[in-house]
Amino acid sequence: MRIIPAIYLSGGNAVSNYKGESEQSTLFTRDPLVAARKFEKQGAKLIHIVDSDPAHSAKEKNWKVVQAIAKNTSLEVIYSDGISTLEDIEALFAVGIDYVSLNQFSHGILKQALEKFGPEKIFFTIRTLKHVIEGMPGVDVIDFGGQLVKEGVKNIILRDMKAEGSLHPNYDEVEHLLVFTKANVFAFGGVGSMEDLEIFQRTGVSGVMISRAFFEMKISPQDCISKFEG
Repeated sequence: MRIIPAIYLSGGNAVSNYKGESEQSTLFTRDPLVAARKFEKQGAKLIHIVDSDPAHSAKEKNWKVVQAIAKNTSLEVIYSDGISTLEDIEALFAVGIDYVSLNQFSHGILKQALEKFGPEKIFFTIRTLKHVIEGMPGVDVIDFGGQLVKEGVKNIILRDMKAEGSLHPNYDEVEHLLVFTKANVFAFGGVGSMEDLEIFQRTGVSGVMISRAFFEMKISPQDCISKFEG
């Protein structure tokens, strides 16, 4: 099981949003590159960068940050949100980003992205609000996950925005998605303890993405990586 530090970017800074609400954001650092380097020193090989600004209002600042991380660390980088066109994906790959993750709001370019870049490079994030898909009321998470797999998606990130910053993960939804889609599923949101990770490991997830618990030193990235990545 991969342990993947996550950095939320807003205005070029690293922040934490409580339950997906930007008005309750906490500033972690104004230099996300320093944070990424710390994760790298603690053994991380892969990092997840999330553009948390609405309507790409700070796209230029956030993209400069992610480019700096890609160029100045050995970390592989998954970049999600802030992507709306194939040109966005091409630009991110051109500056050294390894993977991008689309979501339900950029679903319209999924087919072309998979055809052009391949399913190993294109992840898909299902952004949920507990058991409801954001912006898709009435659509079942598991059904949507199954549809994505049929469309060629291999790697799904289940991002429960109601769990973000809460230190209480949504285990059940992750496990159901894993069982019923057979995709590589990554859990994102709410991890706050080693016990949380032990539960996720038993589900068989491919990886867990952790932000607040690492930044606030509630758990050690080095300890987590040593224990769960072997």
